[in-house]
Amino acid sequence: MTTSVDNDRSLAGRRVVVTRAAAQSEALREALTARGADVVICPVLRIEAADVDAPALDRYRWIVFTSRNAVRQFRSLLVAAGGTPTLPADIRVAVVGPGTAAALAVLGREPDLVADPPTGAGLAATFATVGLPAGTAVLRVRGDLAPTEVEDELARIGAVVDVLTAYHTRTVAPPAEALAAVRQGAIDAVTFFSSSAVQGFEAGLPEHGLHSRAYAACVGPVTAAAAQAAGWRCVITAAEPAAPALAATLAAALATSA
Repeated sequence: MTTSVDNDRSLAGRRVVVTRAAAQSEALREALTARGADVVICPVLRIEAADVDAPALDRYRWIVFTSRNAVRQFRSLLVAAGGTPTLPADIRVAVVGPGTAAALAVLGREPDLVADPPTGAGLAATFATVGLPAGTAVLRVRGDLAPTEVEDELARIGAVVDVLTAYHTRTVAPPAEALAAVRQGAIDAVTFFSSSAVQGFEAGLPEHGLHSRAYAACVGPVTAAAAQAAGWRCVITAAEPAAPALAATLAAALATSA
């Protein structure tokens, strides 16, 4: 059956930069090219496992994950410790965003709580709907550059939060072909899935000249705020934190600016 999306060529003739690593960018690349976009893969970050041990989980009632990388790296820690890559049944799991929720499959779990909206404040508000007794022990698994909003908000509502930095985010030099494409200037938008991706793009291409003539298409309000702080004038945020929603939001924005 042919759907309206199959016939949607709303990004035809548009060139869009994807800043995620090639291994993580396939869903967004497909969503963009399905709408006719010319996609430039320009990874600006790489993930390195942190030199930490898996924590003792018996003291926690909740574990909070805010990225797919956090889930994957946490699984690696469990495996390295000689344990099974699953979570005890008596530990509940909270996530920020559907992508992170889907990633939980590698731990043999589905989320007990999904933040709505997908922010630290949204997580705290969602916890309020299920009840989080004061003093509840929570483990937040994150990368070294992740914003502290999640643990700050959880502490505000009375949780006792431990932070496990499971991975480090490093800036990498963009591929030569991607660098050339960006410097040519024929770019309509750059997509960002995290505030650290914004920082990595700015560091890797400090003279890109796109702030005033291209869209920064972002997943999540924290990422959008980082783009605005970096000087991007046209910042849009996906209606949902997922690749199809980002592509659709970008198509709508470019259509109004044509």
